[in-house]
Amino acid sequence: GGEEGAVHFGKPQKGNFMLGTEFFFVNHGAFGAVARPVFEAAQAWRRHAEVQPLKFIDRELLPLLVHTIREFAPEVGAKATDLVFLPSATVGLNTVINAAAREWNADDEVLSLSVGYASVRKMLDVRCGEVGVRHITAQVELPVASADDVVDAVSRAISPKTRFAVFDHVTSNTALVLPVARLIKVCRNRGVRVLIDGAHAPGMLHLDMEALDPDWYVANLHKWYCCPRGCAFLWARPGEQQAALRPLVISHGSGDGLTSSFVWDGNRDYSATLAVLTAIRVWRLWGPERARAYMQRTAREAAETLLAAFGTDVLAPWDMFGAM
Repeated sequence: GGEEGAVHFGKPQKGNFMLGTEFFFVNHGAFGAVARPVFEAAQAWRRHAEVQPLKFIDRELLPLLVHTIREFAPEVGAKATDLVFLPSATVGLNTVINAAAREWNADDEVLSLSVGYASVRKMLDVRCGEVGVRHITAQVELPVASADDVVDAVSRAISPKTRFAVFDHVTSNTALVLPVARLIKVCRNRGVRVLIDGAHAPGMLHLDMEALDPDWYVANLHKWYCCPRGCAFLWARPGEQQAALRPLVISHGSGDGLTSSFVWDGNRDYSATLAVLTAIRVWRLWGPERARAYMQRTAREAAETLLAAFGTDVLAPWDMFGAM
């Protein structure tokens, strides 16, 4: 309980995580670190499911999942009808790329960035090879002088044949917060559909799907949003972008709209998704703006300490970094 922003960060928060005390954990970006209340909520959902599995799965689970979507969607500036939960961003990325690829022709091109996530390049390479489409990688030269460098690299790489582009919101290896709003505008003005890989964004950055308005946006909740692993979301622009999507696993709800098609992919453990309800309350207690400011400030302080020790410099201006 307590008012938003009434908590203290740093050491007072250690008890709210399950990390060992023998080391100083700084890498939420790789695989996350679940907040203790959220972990305990997931465990409680697992126990509840086992009390009467038939009743829970057959009567309670789907309404609970829809309720969770409705509660979470406003946290990222989305309508509940435009957002679905998935087991991982990887599942979402494959889902969107597969959907987009059905509209590609042999002479088309798809675009990604040299600073993009390696597995996404492999996803594109596989689908491009199957369809006969050319995968173009726009080179982002490091160090970056400003966000203009990234926008210019994308603008130069787009050709009349470009149909689809994938950009990280926050790059994994280089930790750059890319100017995705500007990249989306450049692409839309030239008829290119855009998928944003926001794996690192929830919790680290303020998100507003409707204001950002990509064609598709995929993100993990186990990293900076501190949920259990196995929880991500996919947002799709209403219209053709939603209609094109097909789940990787087809089940009972297929063909009855976005929510119905994706809400159930088989008899598995959905507790990580249901625990999002607790994660929302935890983040409201922390105060999202205060928490983000604290993370960004401490990340910069740590980076400046290392820069001074190593005699090196950052890869971009400070305003292009978040919490890592």
